[in-house]
Amino acid sequence: MKTLIKFIFRLFFLILILSLILFGVKKYQDIKKVETFSKEVATLFPENKEQQQLILAIILTESKGKGQDIMQASESAYNETEKITSTTESITYGTKHLKAAQEKAKSLNLDENAAVQAYNFGLPYLDFLHEAGKKKNSVKMAEKYSKEVLSPLLGNTEGSKYRYYHLRSLLFNGGYLYTNGGNFFYADLVKYNRFFIGLYEKIF
Repeated sequence: MKTLIKFIFRLFFLILILSLILFGVKKYQDIKKVETFSKEVATLFPENKEQQQLILAIILTESKGKGQDIMQASESAYNETEKITSTTESITYGTKHLKAAQEKAKSLNLDENAAVQAYNFGLPYLDFLHEAGKKKNSVKMAEKYSKEVLSPLLGNTEGSKYRYYHLRSLLFNGGYLYTNGGNFFYADLVKYNRFFIGLYEKIF
């Protein structure tokens, strides 16, 4: 029995190590791709490294640097999907949308994570937080907005959900999002990716 337990433990440990290695390799490849846009992003914020890394983290979160609309900015720019046809156009409009969210968050005394979450939800999310008397974004408030405001607004009046397999969501609610409700983990995902971007730039 002890031999079987040791075998299972070792097998689990091996699978865990292999999973971490595969995750690291995939993350490295994704960041390496995203970093190809670093010079273009730097021209927009030549003296603001934190803002540069935030933009790159959003690109990593949205598209991993693949495709033309790498910041998924078509809806904020044109109110339609798949309208942007170049990475430069995507960075231009995506950055404009982020700056608008940051400026509004600052005017309402909200934290930067609220602005980042608003990049995904839209700027009305900032009014939602302000009217609720909040100063900071939280997954709890983001979920409330997703469920009660954004999903119904976009047609999900029954509160339907879909599976979302990510470590953050699995730990928080077992892994789900609301249909048409954006991603209420978005600010956390960008925060994690911002950490990996910074780590990559220090090492490489």
